[in-house]
Amino acid sequence: MAFLSISLLVIGYSNDTTGATFTLSQCNRVASEVNKTLPIVVDEVSTVRSTICARIRGELVYIYNYEIDYQVNFSTSDIDGLRTPIVNQWCSNPVFEELFNGVDRIEYAYSLTTGKYIGKLTFSRGDC
Repeated sequence: MAFLSISLLVIGYSNDTTGATFTLSQCNRVASEVNKTLPIVVDEVSTVRSTICARIRGELVYIYNYEIDYQVNFSTSDIDGLRTPIVNQWCSNPVFEELFNGVDRIEYAYSLTTGKYIGKLTFSRGDC
């Protein structure tokens, strides 16, 4: 269910450029369009609050900001457990292809509803 929800966030985006890499401006346009559909409840404990693009150490990174219910015991080991299904989804679902090819990395950043940062999951095409 979570993957379907996230898939819907990028459906309908059409890149009007050619080439394998978006500019920061193009990436921000995608994030702006996705943010119009947010927040979106992924499951009973997590919500996607926003997406942003950033240049981090020279790489273009598309970041999903997840908020986790503070009453849930969610830790970095839970994030590690999500890695394989999330990466597999990005590597195999054609809905993600254009965005995945347009950036250097995808990052899922997790924080509690209290604002406390939990951790992140980062991956790229090389992880496929």
